[in-house]
Amino acid sequence: MHVEIVQDPQGIGGDGVDEPHRKHVTPAVRVNAAEAKSATDRAAPDVLKAYLARPWRAWYAKGAPDHVDIPLQSVPEAFDAACATRPDQVALIFFGRELRYRELREATDRFANALATLGIRKGDRVALYLLNSPQFVIAYFGVLKAGAVVTPISPVYTSHEVRHQLEDSGARAMVCQDIL
Repeated sequence: MHVEIVQDPQGIGGDGVDEPHRKHVTPAVRVNAAEAKSATDRAAPDVLKAYLARPWRAWYAKGAPDHVDIPLQSVPEAFDAACATRPDQVALIFFGRELRYRELREATDRFANALATLGIRKGDRVALYLLNSPQFVIAYFGVLKAGAVVTPISPVYTSHEVRHQLEDSGARAMVCQDIL
């Protein structure tokens, strides 16, 4: 099979990657279509046969369904739906304090509204520089509800790594805890 490495030095290949992030994209690989189809056709019966046997089901817990329907919805929609079905159940316990799904949903809605008030819009990137805490969960879902993109920053990063991620991601805002 013939494989050719193709690079798009002008950045007009239609891959959807904006110029600041292009340096992180692996060059495309172009494969001769006829040779690829021939190789696929030869392998297809064995691959299809192995797939149809569904060997992974042997590892399922007893009584687990073979198929689960996953609704077509965004992460914030799925989060809100989960909160609506169990509003009085405990969602998080942090240092002995319980936070119920109703409270968690209300907090994420308030946070999303606060971000919108600050000018955060759909597609903006918001960095989360937080510890593993309820604040991270609230900020994460709040950012998504505001239509923005989350870029989490590890609390163990050095100042150089934090700066690099902020610059590389193009974050318009950063949420951080004062102990960091």
